[in-house]
Parts: sequence; C-alpha cells; structure tokens
Amino acid sequence: MSTLHTTELGKPERGHAPQTTNAALIRRYRPETFDAVKGQSVPVDYLSGLILRGPVCRNLLLHGSIGSGKTTLARIFAKALNCQKRSSQNPSPCLSCASCKAIDEGDETRFAEIDAPRYRSVEDLKSRIAQLLQSERDRGVRRVIFIDEAHSLSNPKFRDGFDFLLKQIEESPPDVAYCLATTAPESIPGALKSRLVSLRLRPLPIEESIDYLAEIAKQEGILVAAEALALIAGFGDGQPRNMLQALDQVSDGGAGGRLEVTRERVIDMFGVSRTELLCEYFIALGEGDFARQTTVFFGWTEGVQLKVRLIQSFLLSLYYNELCSLKITLDPLVASIRPDERAPIITAFRQRLPGTDLKHFWEDLMAALPVATPAISDEALLAHVIGFQRRACRSEAAPRPVTAPDRILEGAEQRAVRAKRTRVGNPVARLVRVPKLKRDPNYLSMDNVAQLIRAASFAVQEYGIHFNAMISIRHGAFGATNQDEAAEHFAQFSKALDSRLKAWTGSGHRICVQEVNEAEGFCGRIVAHVPNDARFARWSERWVYEARGVAQDASAIRVEFVSPGKRLDEHWRCVRWLCGGLDPRERLLDRLGIEPEFRRMAGDIGQRTRMPISDSLKSAGIMRAEEALGLGVLSALDDEAFDRLYDGWELEEHLSRQAHRRLREAAVDEVRRRYEPADSPEKRAALDAELAELKTSWPDKYARERSWQLWEHEQ
Repeated sequence: MSTLHTTELGKPERGHAPQTTNAALIRRYRPETFDAVKGQSVPVDYLSGLILRGPVCRNLLLHGSIGSGKTTLARIFAKALNCQKRSSQNPSPCLSCASCKAIDEGDETRFAEIDAPRYRSVEDLKSRIAQLLQSERDRGVRRVIFIDEAHSLSNPKFRDGFDFLLKQIEESPPDVAYCLATTAPESIPGALKSRLVSLRLRPLPIEESIDYLAEIAKQEGILVAAEALALIAGFGDGQPRNMLQALDQVSDGGAGGRLEVTRERVIDMFGVSRTELLCEYFIALGEGDFARQTTVFFGWTEGVQLKVRLIQSFLLSLYYNELCSLKITLDPLVASIRPDERAPIITAFRQRLPGTDLKHFWEDLMAALPVATPAISDEALLAHVIGFQRRACRSEAAPRPVTAPDRILEGAEQRAVRAKRTRVGNPVARLVRVPKLKRDPNYLSMDNVAQLIRAASFAVQEYGIHFNAMISIRHGAFGATNQDEAAEHFAQFSKALDSRLKAWTGSGHRICVQEVNEAEGFCGRIVAHVPNDARFARWSERWVYEARGVAQDASAIRVEFVSPGKRLDEHWRCVRWLCGGLDPRERLLDRLGIEPEFRRMAGDIGQRTRMPISDSLKSAGIMRAEEALGLGVLSALDDEAFDRLYDGWELEEHLSRQAHRRLREAAVDEVRRRYEPADSPEKRAALDAELAELKTSWPDKYARERSWQLWEHEQ
C-alpha cells in the first residue's frame, strides 16, 4: 500500500502534482506516478507490467465510481508509455522529460481526452477520432485515446456508436491504445468488452480511507476530530477525490486559513443528519415503540434502500462492538456514532428485556432484513421493515430451530428424538450433534461440498441451466509463483469467463474451487454451462495469448465437455468432479457417490477464498430468490434424501417454480392496483401490511402443489 509523504508542510513529494499551497487539495494530491496511486494494486500492477515489458499498448476499460481516479490513471499510463528518461526498473514516468511535459501542456499526439457526452452524434465522434489518428506525431510516440463516460454511447443519438468503436479497436495499430472509462460497465456491450482489458478501480476500504484523510490533514496542518474523519470518509464513498474535496470544503476558513474540523461542523455543512435519525430509530426499537419507529423511518427523507443498508450496518456495529466487545469498523458513517450515543440504545433494550440474551435477540433481528439490492423493490423492502420492527417489539428472542445443515450431522438417535418432540408439539430443543471433523486445510470440508451441491441444484431449479463443462486452469503457466498471485489470476480469468458466458448464453452461472497440488501447482477448477463448439477454444487461445504473450500452452487451460446424458446425469458428474477434494474421512463421502477417479487432495491455500462461486449461486443469491416471492428452494442434501440427490427432480421443480411465480406476481399486482396511487404514508403502510399478509398466506416450499412426487421430509 503506497503512502503520502511530505518534505515540508503542505509540499507533497514527487509523485503528486506540484501546486501552490492555496490550491485545492484535489489538485495538490492528484497522483502523477503509479506508486502514488492509493488502493488500486490490481490495475496499477497490470499497467506497470505493460510498461516494464515493453512498453506495450493495450486497449483498456477502466470502470469505477465518479472520483475513483480513472482519468488520472490513464494519464499516468500515457506518460509512462512515452517517457524519455524513465528507468528500466521503474514503470512510473519521470515527469521532467519533454514528453511528460508535453502531455501536461495538452499534447494530443500522446494523450487525447474525449468526453463522449459532449458529442452530438456518432459522426462527430468519428470525425474527432479520425482527426486524431491522421495528425502527425514524432517517430516512436505512442498515443492513448481516452474516451470518458463511454457508457453514454448507449444513448440513441449515438446509433451504432459501440459498433464503430469495436471496429476501431479491432483495427487499432500497435502504437495506439484506446482507453474507455465508465461508471456503468454493464452498459458496454459484451462484444466490445471482450476486446478490452477490464480494470476496476475500487473504493478505498474504510480504515484506509480514514488513514488517508488523517495523513493529508496532518500534512496540511488541519485539526480534525476522529468522528469527523469517519463522516467525511463516508460522505466521499471511499473515492480519494470526493474525500479530499469534502475535507477541503469543510476546513476552508477563507483568508483566515484552515479551520478545525469537528463532527458538528461536518454535519452542519453537509446536512449529514443520518446518525441522529439512526440513533432515534434504534431508541424506538429498544423501547418497543412501533408507532415511533414508523414515524422516524418515514420522516427520514432518503431512499428506502439506503435506510435499510444503514440500519443493517448499525445493527452489525452494535452487535460486534457493544455486545461482543470487539473493535470492528464496518461503515464510516456508523463508526462516527460516539459511545455515549450508543449506550442509551443498549440500555433501552436491556430495560425492556431483562434477563434476555441480547446477542441471541440481535442475531434474530439481523436475520429479519434481506440484503438490500436493486433487485428488491422498495415495496418489498418496506414489507420486510414492518416484519423487522414487529420482531424488535417482541418480549423475547425467537427459539432457534435446528437448521438443515445441522441435520446432516445428526445421528439416527438424535433424529428420532427430534421427530418425537415435533409430534408431541414440544419446542425443538438444542440437540447433541455428531461433532464435526477437525478441519484439514488440505481438503474440502463437508460444508464446502454442501455449498457446491446446493448451488448446482439451485442453478437448475431457478434458472433451468445444466452444467456441461469441466474447466481447469493452471496458474503457474501464467507466471503465478505463490497463492496470492494465483488467486488474483483466477479472479481475472473468472471475470473474463463471466463476460464471455453472458455473451454466449445470457448468464454467467458457475461454481469454482481453488486448489494446489504437486502435479499441477496452483490451479482453479470451474464447472459451467459453455457452448460446446469452437467458440470456447478460440476465446481461451486468445485469452492465453493476451495474458502470456505467447502461443497457447495445451496445459494452461483444459476443458472437458460432457454430453447431456439422461436427465441431469452429466450435470451432476461435473459437480462430483469439482467436489473430489472432499476430506476422505467424511462419513458422507460414499453416500455422495464421488467417483474414485475424482478423489484428490485439494491442497492448503491458506486464508484465500476456496470457492469463488458466481454471485447468482452463492447463499446470498439463493436467499434473494427465496425472499422475492416466498418461493423457498428445495435441497435433497439438506433433507437427507440421498437417493434423490442425482435423479433430476430439479427439472420438474423448475417448471413448478415458474408456474407459482406467475401466480404470485399476479396476486401482488392485484393488491398494488387497489392502492394506486399510494401517495401518502398511511396508504403505503396499509399496502405494505396487506402485502405482508398475502405473503404469509403462501404455502411453504414443501406444501406447494407439484406435478412430481416430493420426498418425505421433517419440518
């Protein structure tokens, strides 16, 4: 992680733009070298590699939020490509040669910036690019054509704009690099995106954002309270430019110099009243006052999604910091809430719930709210908020049921006891479970394999797709010498594969495992649905060539296609291949039917992510699908129906889910029509209540009518 340094107060060292002491902070601390760029190790390392290996031009897609540094990084790349005094061991430009200075002075033969929204038509854009390409330049000069806000080419006025760019990029000479920048990479067509190296500029992590601001404030001699730093970091969304602009504004005392920055000054200047409203809302939760909770929530003039996310962040922060006595920072805004403001909240809960295990109660509350994503409508979220508030107003926490994953580890005697208790109507008590094996890091655990099997079953139930390809990628063939490099390479390959799969099949569903062994070294294994034709071979050859700079290595990427087979036979064969690294001591190994030829050691990968599954098939993705219309997902594994694991029942369940989804969507639409327009808080609350009641009337996942025979199960 690079840091900022000063040689004297207010004078940044080499690597940041030299400015006068009264210049705006965003200009004074704008990076001019790779090592001065904060928190972007992946794009910086990639671009630095291009410079050290050549320098080499590449067509790029830089994507990230406003203020993330896309233009700055592209400008550094252009300078480094053309720098006349750069050291062969240092990828950063020297900043002092004629070429570096020419770019600073606006020389478009080296770096040309195009602001796409300013052009009236695609013809104007074509004319501008043609003018740049035809302009004379010195021999050996490499040109970067930077197209900002490239997503705006999806506007109807730019008809065929993306097609034009695709042709330009495919035919670009080796000394020209197109660099597209966007805040909406999903708007870039897959065909164009596949010709670009996609580099994401991420927001700075919370702690790094606060440290960054503290360092700048120290260099500038600005006194800033810790709570104020957290608020500014939250206000800037982890983007250096936004954070510096906010710090500059809140500390600017005009001719009087810099002012002391307090939490109250930040709130007064930016209208940040969220913390006060959060505390007021949580006090109402603690007191069990439903009416006051609702009043505060609807009086809070921000989007429902944002409010729910902040409530979830504060719930987690109180749980870790106040209830578990751990110092955890999850959100800068929430981190700015002082201990003396948090204490009354916990006191309110303790006074209303004497003798209650607040940790258990809190865990119950956290489970009541879904992950707030754009896929969930505001109306659906509000229905969840009502349920959350009702749960907060209860006098005790809900009893904890034995979950399905726990049941897999129960013995026959424990299951019989639970069945008996259920029949006589007694609450299910906590059972003595068969202890799990001590985890061996060289193998997949049963939890790992259960997650893979659930994801593969869900892929058929929800999306109707089946896996037909087993892909292995050997990271050592691409220069990875340690697990960090292997993990980063696997992430790059997975992202590229995701883009290709979406272009070919409309979805990027896949399940993956990272492994390491003596024969293959660091390797990744992927199971996906891939077109069984020459397209994948061509794409993988091109990807290997671009990544390695040499022709295809037959062992670098291997793929084995399987025929459709009977029902889902080959789909599950692919999954069992992926699960082959399961610990051989697991007592369910034989019941899972993993073929002997698939069994292997997965290898110890340390703290790296073992299974980077696509978001659509992760536990959170399954939960979202369940919560949308109350359509619970079945699992033969969790219900211990081992004889049904691989018989293809998911094919019929997919059709059943589609039918029930249509019926439930129609019922929801009918309720909403009765309340149109929902133009008052009272009317919206009544609508939410009726929707919540409708959803409680829907049968659970076992009780839904089906055209196929469901296995016996224990609820």
